[in-house]
Amino acid sequence: MDLVSFYNIFVIISAASILLPNMGGLIVFKRLDIEGKKILAFFAIFIIVEFVITWLGFHKINNMPMFSIFELLEYGFFAYLFYTNIKELRWKKFIKYASFFYFTFAIFVLLFIRSIYEFNSETRVVESLLLVLFSLLYFNELSKALQTEQISIKKIPMFWMSIGILFYFMSNFFLFLFYNEISKITPTLWAIHSVVNTAANFLFMISFLCRQK
Repeated sequence: MDLVSFYNIFVIISAASILLPNMGGLIVFKRLDIEGKKILAFFAIFIIVEFVITWLGFHKINNMPMFSIFELLEYGFFAYLFYTNIKELRWKKFIKYASFFYFTFAIFVLLFIRSIYEFNSETRVVESLLLVLFSLLYFNELSKALQTEQISIKKIPMFWMSIGILFYFMSNFFLFLFYNEISKITPTLWAIHSVVNTAANFLFMISFLCRQK
């Protein structure tokens, strides 16, 4: 098996891994509250987007426009989760202002710096930094809550969701930052992203399954 075929296997597994959180959500569907069902709906949308992006890629059709749309949707989804789960008012305001900056920056990059048919490493890097920061803010608040409340951390869905977000964006940060250089030297190194994405989706699945009694 050559390197390209090996790489394609990782891509397929990574794309299929989006089914994991959806399966987890369906297993505990009766126990989901309104927020949980909203989260499951977002992951259901991600199935369609992931399928289209992968299908276009394997048919040698530029999938960057779809990827750009997915990136905006992804950021909005995760930022919404942190906004609703972080209670401290100053950090909720920070998430709102940071999100306004992100979307403004992303539109500026698409209009004036990068073509919609290119990988926008600039916006991906900013997205990663912000979501990692939001994750740390959430963990800081959670650690304070654990000092005064008897909570099983393993049973908190947002804990697992935040672990998945933190792991994905920290692990892929340098891939996003040096994407253009990596794609010229060894595109198959992007398989690292596929492995990390699969692991993150597994953590997102746990965020649903931890609701089981």
